[in-house]
Amino acid sequence: MQGLTMIELMITITIMAIVMGMAIPSFNSVIRDNRVLSGANALAGAIAQARSEAIKRSRSVTVCPSTNGTGCTGSDWTLGWIVVVEKASVGTGAAPDPDPAVGTAGVLAVGSAMKKSTSTRMLGTKDWVRFTQRGMAEEVITLQLKPDTCTSGIAFQEVAVGIAGRASVAKKSC
Repeated sequence: MQGLTMIELMITITIMAIVMGMAIPSFNSVIRDNRVLSGANALAGAIAQARSEAIKRSRSVTVCPSTNGTGCTGSDWTLGWIVVVEKASVGTGAAPDPDPAVGTAGVLAVGSAMKKSTSTRMLGTKDWVRFTQRGMAEEVITLQLKPDTCTSGIAFQEVAVGIAGRASVAKKSC
């Protein structure tokens, strides 16, 4: 039984280094795309939960960005979000006002912060998604989740909520 010569071993290591050098950048793009998709799917799930709870409870339920997990704060969805049951007195277009008599201060679910390599942009007049007691959205909302390196040829995810309350996730190009 014979072993490898030093030259054969060096050639093998060199070839492996070249192959790994080509594979790692594409693997990084897969990780980036999966982070954005994971955030979009989690957000779409929270929106579907809010719609379901609005119908079940016959109350307005809202999904909004939250930095602390207890109230609607800011407009950056990457820092987290919450699903809240609102007071019966909250009118159309008014800022979210959780009902402290429901759940933990009105909060039904808390979404954790996304990876720092993701950014969001809300297309609509408000920074929240509110559902009526019939499961209808207060307005059409589009939320774009993009990687920080969103250049030509890179994909991002778009969560769209129609007036009927259905959330859909679509892949778009930067």
